[in-house]
Amino acid sequence: MAISKMGTWGGLLAACAAIILPTAPLAAQSGPVEKGAKILSRPVSGKVGKGSAETSYRPLVERLEAARDAGNTDMVATLLPIVGALVLGTDDASQEDQDYALPVLQSAHALIGDFAGERRIIDRRAAIAAKREGPKSYAAAILAVDIADLLRREGRPAEGEAHLRRAVSANTDPVITISLQSALASYLDDAQHLADAIDAYRVLLDLQVRQEGPDSDDVFETVERLSWDLGQTGRHAEALALLETTIPRAEAAWRATGATETYNGTMESLTTGLRYANLLERQADHLGAQSKITQSDFYFEAANKLRTRYFSRPTPVVARTYNNMAFRQNFQGRFALAEKNARTALDIFEGFFSRTDVSASITYAKYKYNLAAALLGQGRAQEALPLLRFGVPIQRELAPDHPDLVILLTTLSRAIVAADGDLDEALSMSREAAAIAGDSTTHDPMSMAYGALMEATAAGMDVAGRTDADVLRNEMFIAAQDLEQSTAGQAMAQAAARAMAGEGPLGALITRKQQLADRARALNLAVTASVLASENYGLEENRAALAQVVQELAAADAQLKKDFPEFDDLVSPAALSLSDVRARLAADEALILIVPNGADYYLFATSPDQEQITVLVKASEPIARLVARLRCRMGEASCVSDADMDPTSDQPGALQGIDAFFPRFDRGAAHRLYTTVFAPLEPALGKAKRIFVTVAGPLGGLPLPVLVTAFDPAKDKAEAGDAEALKQSAWLGDKYAFITLPAVSALRIARPLPKTGGGAAREFLGYGAPSLLGRTGAARSVEQGGRRLMRGAMQGIAVASPDALRKLSPLPGTEIELKSMAAALNAPPSGLRLGPAATEAALKQDAGLASAGIIAFATHGLLPKEFGRAAEPGLVFTPPQTASAQDDGLLTASEASRLSLTAEWLILSACNTASSDGTPGSQSLSGLARAFLHAGAKALLASHWRVSDEVTAVLTVETMRFSRSGLPKAEALRQAMIAVRTGKRADGSAVPGWKEFWAHPAAWSPFVLVAADGS
Repeated sequence: MAISKMGTWGGLLAACAAIILPTAPLAAQSGPVEKGAKILSRPVSGKVGKGSAETSYRPLVERLEAARDAGNTDMVATLLPIVGALVLGTDDASQEDQDYALPVLQSAHALIGDFAGERRIIDRRAAIAAKREGPKSYAAAILAVDIADLLRREGRPAEGEAHLRRAVSANTDPVITISLQSALASYLDDAQHLADAIDAYRVLLDLQVRQEGPDSDDVFETVERLSWDLGQTGRHAEALALLETTIPRAEAAWRATGATETYNGTMESLTTGLRYANLLERQADHLGAQSKITQSDFYFEAANKLRTRYFSRPTPVVARTYNNMAFRQNFQGRFALAEKNARTALDIFEGFFSRTDVSASITYAKYKYNLAAALLGQGRAQEALPLLRFGVPIQRELAPDHPDLVILLTTLSRAIVAADGDLDEALSMSREAAAIAGDSTTHDPMSMAYGALMEATAAGMDVAGRTDADVLRNEMFIAAQDLEQSTAGQAMAQAAARAMAGEGPLGALITRKQQLADRARALNLAVTASVLASENYGLEENRAALAQVVQELAAADAQLKKDFPEFDDLVSPAALSLSDVRARLAADEALILIVPNGADYYLFATSPDQEQITVLVKASEPIARLVARLRCRMGEASCVSDADMDPTSDQPGALQGIDAFFPRFDRGAAHRLYTTVFAPLEPALGKAKRIFVTVAGPLGGLPLPVLVTAFDPAKDKAEAGDAEALKQSAWLGDKYAFITLPAVSALRIARPLPKTGGGAAREFLGYGAPSLLGRTGAARSVEQGGRRLMRGAMQGIAVASPDALRKLSPLPGTEIELKSMAAALNAPPSGLRLGPAATEAALKQDAGLASAGIIAFATHGLLPKEFGRAAEPGLVFTPPQTASAQDDGLLTASEASRLSLTAEWLILSACNTASSDGTPGSQSLSGLARAFLHAGAKALLASHWRVSDEVTAVLTVETMRFSRSGLPKAEALRQAMIAVRTGKRADGSAVPGWKEFWAHPAAWSPFVLVAADGS
């Protein structure tokens, strides 16, 4: 097997910020958690000195403290019993001596791993604090932080988190609550539970603004930390919105100290100026992540100028800026410039600490890592190896289960492979990283460990004579699944969990928990936005609602753990091995998994008795180009390059036949993509007729049936524009029926799917043809609108208000489509909700929704980019006169996910409901598709692009007709596509109303079947 010896290192660096950036915000370090305890609570009496009234145990405590600080565990173990007995047995010690001795004892117990002894000291401190200042005092309450940290180190992190949450909710003093909430956010941060940490920081921000006002340094620090975590989860636009509100206030706070462009001000100016610089640097980093390089460089430079003006010579604070610039430049692929800045950062650091031993410095290790990344990006793996090796023992000692270690081990493994080093060492490193990642609830940046393991196993399989080839193959397959952990797969898992729980109280409880979690996140976001914008309208109502939802969510979670303890395992299903997959496949089925990893593509195929694994070296860019070209040939609105436009695109007035409706399909490109990606896997497909596919990356935006299996450049025209050539082409869809899996693990959780009670026919519901007032024929009707030659053309609206939605074009053809579908299914007209009846409120209140067997939506599907600002995707309904929480005319993805469905078929006959934004490179499933899986739909028919009403009606009706004849769902869709393309059904009968332009793949191939059973 051929494998790549050098990947594209810029791509993997997207997840590496935690290890490359040496420190978190200046005044509040958030690097890797230390292996020992954090004595986070302060002494009861504030600052502790050594006093004049010394007791007899004071000198021994000082010796114990010195041994602890030196890390001398033997001496600590010797002294602890003696010092502990003296301290705990002395009743007349001064308050000052107690407050000095007890924290030393606590940390000494922690150093040697004596958790029971540590707990005794915490309990003693709590008793003293309660007696002195009361059980609800700051001194007593804040010890909850130490207890949580102890539980974490005991291997009980969930209990530690729960303890902190109880402490927060039990407190009414705002100062104590803020301290505890801050500790909770940091605790979640350290555990890399980033989604929960983000929510916790938002709550903290609201508390701080209420207590201190929006211009306090604590608020600025929290925004800095929150924006960091948002960046770690890829939410850069959200982070920038926070920073754009906060940075002017931070600048004003700095200037309020007397500082100007030419005058440094006071010592207070120094601290406020550095905070201001930190926020500018965060802004630069997020802009860089959005490829706004000029703006990013500007703000990095501004942060650096602000820092350097306060120091007479370069300091570690300045080194940090150079390091952070290098990190972002690595990510952008500007490796030579990144190397220059990384070396500058190291030179400053080494110069400043020239007389200090930095051999165990994690900051120094991270600076070396950043230089190594720049070298790797330039193909200099051998030079990078010693820089990477330096940090491994340091990181292992500090935090053996932290994401930073995962990133470091991952990069080192890849560098060893790239440098043709010891493959067993590379495997060992990547396996260690994957094991840590597997125990984490965090997918990113942990996921990069799986990519490294794929590369190491591929390199190992290329070595002749290895006896563990089968083990390596299986490891690679599992790692590929973990790398592409899918939110759609999680949605299907949650739906399966609800189905397993049944329709009684337990199923309702699961649904309620998921709905409450969605509601809590939405309210949290709304409160944060209002607080930072100083908008009071609705703020208190949202705060009250959030508090109530959080309380209800905690109760639902506790009840669920009691009644359904296996729920968490079920909704986070483990990856399947090759043998597990084979055992779940019927004789005529196979599975294909296609995963991009850096510059390469990893292809897996397995049937009940065969398997094939292929690594396509440096194939990511060529595949992306072919997919983009083929998407462009479905409709120019998808084109991203003029080079992909067909020759007829500049002569619309003279177009005839199919050319008047669609661009000429490039069969040569479709054949090249087939020979590149699919043909290498066919030997392993055996007798398969139905193929489960999980496809990540750009290829997920193109239905596989449009690939061409046979093409002779000498005889065949590449760019076909006539019906006969298109009808006679050798399409992959003629050979196989495809079923899209949101994740391979969906086979575990939903095969077989729980059966719906009763064998009677179930109701058909259809919603569509909303009452709209825009220009007729402007959107979906190809017959009326002709070719759409403007790239990116779409019906943009500024905001999803009822008035804006009303201006969208009406869709009269969707009424025909739904009525035809109902007639084909022998369903009564009472199941249709058309025109004025097709409202969002009607859907949410529809008593037949939960029991309907087939549900169809025929309307506009709007993507986030079709709004004037970031938003959710949604389906358009008849807009109300006045918007309400129940009905604003747009069913968003989050609202769809809260529906309760059991439908065997859910048809999304709306544009762009399959891929997330209708363009290559998007996720394989849209937010809408994921939402309906989450709601419980068992099979989706979703579209990849805009299609005319007439052909859509025929395609969906034919699919339902074949399905009712007894064909499996995938085969029903395959037969329907052939019938629409050729005008003939399998029995020879004609498809009514067939037109020649239906032979184009843009007409017959937009729909994909998303399901987990092969029935």
